[in-house]
This record gives sequence, C-alpha cells and structure tokens, in this order.
Amino acid sequence: MKQSALETKDIELNSLSEQRRKLEAMCSELVHIQQDVHFKNDITQLLKQANTNILLLLEQLQEQNAQIKAALETSVQQSCRIGELESAKASLESDLRSNQQRRQSEAHANTKLRELTDMVQESHRYIQTKEP
Repeated sequence: MKQSALETKDIELNSLSEQRRKLEAMCSELVHIQQDVHFKNDITQLLKQANTNILLLLEQLQEQNAQIKAALETSVQQSCRIGELESAKASLESDLRSNQQRRQSEAHANTKLRELTDMVQESHRYIQTKEP
C-alpha cells in the first residue's frame, strides 16, 4: 500500500510538475505577449508623434509656400514696373534726342536768320550810302 501511495504521489507530483511547466511556459508566453503589446504601443505612440510632426511640417511648408508666392507676385509686379520704367526711359531718351535735334535745327536757323539780317542791314547801308 505504501508503494501504491508513493506511486500515486509520484504520479501526482509528475502531473503537478507538468502543470507547473505548462504554467511557466504560459507565463513566459504571456510575458512575451505583454512585451509585444508594449512594443506595439510604443510604436503606435512613435507613429502618432511622427504623424503630428509631419502635419506641423506641412503647415510650415504651406506658410512658406504662401510667403514664396507673395514674394513671386511682388517680384513679378516689380519686373512689370521695371519694364514700364525702362519703356518710359526709352521714350524720354527719344524725346531728348528729338529736342536736341530741334535745338540744333533752331540754332542753325537762327544763325542763317542772323546772316540774312546782317545781309539786309548791309544792303540798306549800301543803298543809303549810294543815294544822293
């Protein structure tokens, strides 16, 4: 009977040992699962933070794009204004050349007029000296 009781206890002990190994394996598996869950939660948090950072960067890029667009519009307006000023400058230079040519023509005409006036006065003096 003692032998049978010992065998029964031995079987129970083996069964308990097997159950213990199974429980330890299950606990180990649960620890791995818990670590995986923590790891996945950490990754999820990192992805959320990365997403937030990306959204902030997109907002900054949109602001920079708006600033660049405004600067380009200003540059285009200034380029148009420069074109208008260059056109006005060319027109003024053309007017200046025309005025210079007109002044030269007027100076030439005035010179000829003085010459003719001098000739007329000389003719009058000559005529006056010849009249009795």
